[in-house]
Formats: sequence, structure tokens, C-alpha cells
Amino acid sequence: LDADAGQLSFGRFYLRRVFRLTPTYMLVVMVWTNLVMFWGSSPHWPSQMEDRQVCKNYWWTNFLYINNFYPGNLVESCVSWTWYLANDMQFYIVSSFVILLTYRARHLGLLLIGILLIATFITTALLVHFYDLDIDGRPGSHIMNDIFTRTRPGPEAPYPEYGANYQTVIFEKPYCRAAPYLVGLALGYLLRRVPITQLSLSRVRVKYIVIFGWISACVLCLGPVYGLYSVYHEKRLLSHISSILYHTFSRFSWSLGIAWVVFACFRGYGGYLNSILSHGVWLPFSRLTFSTYLVHPIVLQLLFLGLKKPVYYTTVAMIGYYLGALVVSYAISLLVAVGVEFPFLEIERILFRRRSI
Repeated sequence: LDADAGQLSFGRFYLRRVFRLTPTYMLVVMVWTNLVMFWGSSPHWPSQMEDRQVCKNYWWTNFLYINNFYPGNLVESCVSWTWYLANDMQFYIVSSFVILLTYRARHLGLLLIGILLIATFITTALLVHFYDLDIDGRPGSHIMNDIFTRTRPGPEAPYPEYGANYQTVIFEKPYCRAAPYLVGLALGYLLRRVPITQLSLSRVRVKYIVIFGWISACVLCLGPVYGLYSVYHEKRLLSHISSILYHTFSRFSWSLGIAWVVFACFRGYGGYLNSILSHGVWLPFSRLTFSTYLVHPIVLQLLFLGLKKPVYYTTVAMIGYYLGALVVSYAISLLVAVGVEFPFLEIERILFRRRSI
């Protein structure tokens, strides 16, 4: 915006994002729909054929980035793990207005971010209350209940025998997922538009603020992770109010903690952690994150659905599976990135280099 005198070409803004994501995304959809079925066989393998038919019916929802809204539940979603790409595109569209307003009228932009945050909190809380969503810790069911939470059954529910589907009602919906993205927008403004010189604080105050910030970040990040310990390990149920609070604020809490880590490292308060996170060794992997995100579930399904005998848990075996899946996923993502993603990125730079649409 600074380079364009505060003007934003919405057409270029949106098309660059579509051009950035869609070619690689559609390649993975095509491979998943037409080729993966021939890459293995096992007692579990035939169950995956239905997924391919789903993609033949609903691939266009992925292309339009609406697969988190239609066809309506995870079972009928094509390449189901890409629900967040739809969220990300929807956030990106909304962010253009937030960024432009914040640039031109700082207080109004920040007020809009606050209003959107409150709206997503209220929406999530009302949905959890209305559908009576919870997380229970009964043996053998806690994972299912974390994703397909059983509530009041009924013919209107995506899964009538279970009731409302947590994945469909809350987990993949942008109005319940927006809080971390909004925190990121506010943090970006803080880092870009508020120089450290404007924070006129003494060194003693800065020291205490930094200590408080790191302690708060640890609490904010660890709370959502270990706050359910009693639910999963002591077989206790959350109260209805606790479920509402957890679903409403857990991701917001995590994002605030991560925001402090980014802020502290950017401002020079990260210490050894900043040295580790900023090390050049991570750069090649960061360039492959998008392709790895798309291909790694295929690797996992080929690995585990192709097994012809039971898997018995051991720590060493799980480490081996993890490292194997990690290496293979990044190796395949490198091929995908070099063959599709990076060439289209270069084409995108040529087509949209400081040209208005």
C-alpha cells in the first residue's frame, strides 16, 4: 500500500492468491481422484474408493474454495483435509477490506478487527450452546467425539445417529476460525506501523514486560493443550459452560501466545529461541510447506491403509513411522513444488508485477 500510495487493486489482490494456490491444489485433487486408488491394496483399501467418487461429484467446491460449506459434512468433502484452504481464501478476501481500512483510518481498522473478534466469539459460543457440543473422555470414543461430537440426535443433523457434527458445525467454519487470523492482522499492523521508538518505556519496564509476556505466552499456549488433561486421562466430562469457554477461546488463546513469540523475536527479545527459529536451515523446508500440507495425508493413507496386518504400538515403531512419513512427504512435495508450484509462482510474478487490473 505504501508503494501504491494507499491504493489497493482488489482484482490483482485476489487473482494473485488464486494463481498462487490453485494449480498445485488442483493437481493434488486430480491425483487423489484418479490415481491413488491404483497405488495399493489391502483389506482396508476398498473403503477408499468411495472417496474418489465424492471428488468426482464435488471437486468444483474445492476449485471455488467453498468446500468448508458445501456439500455440508466431512464425509462428502473432496480431499477433506483441505477444508482450511477454503477458510484461508475466505479470510484473505475479508482481510483486503480490513487492511485497507486500517491503512487509511487506523482506529476504524482496529475497531473493525475488535468487532470481528467479538462476533466470532459470540457465534462460536451460541453454536456450542445450541448444539450442546462437548468433549468427553470415554475410552475408545474421545477421538471420535473430538471431531464428530455426539449431541442431540435428529434427522436434521449431518450424522442423524450421532447428532450435530462438530467438524461441520464449528471446526471448519470461518466464522468460528477467524480469531487467530484476526490476531495475525493486528500483530502485522503492530509490527509494521508502530515503530519500537514509539513505545517509550524505560529499560526496567521493558524487562518486566518481556518477562510477563513470555510467562503469559507459555500459559496461553499450554492451557488449550493441557487444559483437557482430566477429560482425556481421568475420564471427566467438561461442564456445559466449560465446553463453551474452551471451544470459544482455545484457539484465540493459542494465537495470542504465538503472536507474542513473533513479536518478541521481531523486536529482539527472543534470545536463543529467535536464533533457533531464524536459522537458515528452516528456509528450504518453509518453501515446501504448502506442497507438504497437500501431499502428506496421501502418504499417511498409503502407509497405514496399505497395511495387511495389525499395527501394535511401540514408541520405536511410531518414531519410525513418523520419520518415514516425514521424509517421504517432503521428498514428494519437493517434486510437486519444483514441477508445479514454483513455476506458477514465477509466472505469477511476471503477470502481476506492479500492474493494475
